[in-house]
Amino acid sequence: MESWKIILEQLLMGTAARPELSPSTESFLSDHIQGSQNVQKIETNLLTASSTHALLQKTSSIPQKFIETQVNTIPPKAKSEQLPECSAKTRTHLIHSIKNAYDEILVELISQLEQHQQRIPFELLPDIFTYALAQQKIQVLLHRSVGHRGLWLSQFNPKWNFIQVNNYGLQQINIFTHGKRLQRLSYLRQIRTQNPKQALELIQTYWSKESKKNKISFLEILEVNLSDLDLTFLEDCLQHPTLEVQQTSATLLNKIPNSAFNKELALYLFQIFKPKTLEINLTKDHLTTKKLNHYKILPEIQLFDNQPKEKHIIQLLCLLPPQLWETYTSINSLDFVDQICIQQSKYFMEYLWAMAKASKKFGDNALWIKCHQWYQALSSQRQYAPQTNFDFLYDEMPNKVLNQICLDLLKQDGQDAISEDHPVVNLLLLEEYQWTDLLALEVVQRIQNAIARDSYVFHWSLKAVLKRAAVAVNPNLYDKVQYNWPEQSPSWHSWKLEVENFLAILDFRKEILAEFNKTGSN
Repeated sequence: MESWKIILEQLLMGTAARPELSPSTESFLSDHIQGSQNVQKIETNLLTASSTHALLQKTSSIPQKFIETQVNTIPPKAKSEQLPECSAKTRTHLIHSIKNAYDEILVELISQLEQHQQRIPFELLPDIFTYALAQQKIQVLLHRSVGHRGLWLSQFNPKWNFIQVNNYGLQQINIFTHGKRLQRLSYLRQIRTQNPKQALELIQTYWSKESKKNKISFLEILEVNLSDLDLTFLEDCLQHPTLEVQQTSATLLNKIPNSAFNKELALYLFQIFKPKTLEINLTKDHLTTKKLNHYKILPEIQLFDNQPKEKHIIQLLCLLPPQLWETYTSINSLDFVDQICIQQSKYFMEYLWAMAKASKKFGDNALWIKCHQWYQALSSQRQYAPQTNFDFLYDEMPNKVLNQICLDLLKQDGQDAISEDHPVVNLLLLEEYQWTDLLALEVVQRIQNAIARDSYVFHWSLKAVLKRAAVAVNPNLYDKVQYNWPEQSPSWHSWKLEVENFLAILDFRKEILAEFNKTGSN
């Protein structure tokens, strides 16, 4: 009986941390199998034991603490589950998504599980934990849907530690007070996401006892859900004796439009710069004032006496929230962009670049789109070859901005099809964006028209867009986009499989949502 207990413990806990089964276990298995007179029973016993062992060896391992202390007992069982298990159909959807590496669909699935307060079936936990090792976005979401059994299981494989790291509860204050540095930061980040005020109070309580390194990390975490609530604390941090702490605090204050920091910047800027006339009254006294030195603690600004006056203004414009323009000057940020691009003075492209920087930094979508529109218009004239790089404008765009820019680009060409070299193609291929119904229907119709009118069979870029559309289009549009595909086109043979895959994935996503809606209404 003792030998069977050893086997059971090793199978349940895994043996990846050990080179092989213990000698006593091997001897017992050998004796048991050889002692059986029934050949079929021997094969059954052997295959059952080896397959079970292989599966658990692959998915788990004995934690180092058990090896070091030579404790060979199974830890306490997991708590009773509170969340209901997802439906059998959702279970099938999970298996299919993992098997086919549908990363974005899996994110959708896990988000739906969290939203509907359901958990992943026990038997899928090892597979989904292993799959999530290479998927950071899944790791962040997963801990909310694995249940108590998933939390219990994750402690037996060091690679699955992300489940534990992302699951520190709001009441586990001892983790922040006594945990390791990464544990404390992870806990604080979770608190900041769920309760920003509590996270700020926690930082303030322990601030004086923390190292410089920890203080900077704490400030960086405050960027999550940054708001006016943080103003007083951040303004106090500007007086900290450490330059790095000052810089981090200044950077955060600069991201809160209504901060006194930004209001002082606006007063200073519009004292030396008149936007309507582009007149600059910048003297050496301005460059040496204490107030300007105050802004030099921002890591991104560098002011030098020997550079053109316009360069000073351009650097400050990058830091000024567009929301403050109308309060401190007689022209708003949108009208200023129109003015400089129409007048086209010597530094107008640099001014446009600065406004584009500000639009992105402060999330002003209207200004973001305005800067894009002018940049596209001026670049297409070809006589302008701006030295300033605008690529940043198209990185990490808000979903609304991407959709609007794509629609603008499609409207500008006056066509009803889409070509391989169309400027919208690269934007449509960006991952993790969801298309509005208007953009989705426009893109699908244009691809249909491109297939119908051309015998060219390659169209690699358009096929990539269609593949991307499978996870970017609202699945509820399936009933509209499944029709009107030009099956009589000479090039249809090269598109048939691509279209079928697009519709199949879209239908799969529609089925996922329908299943959650059905279980949610029960």
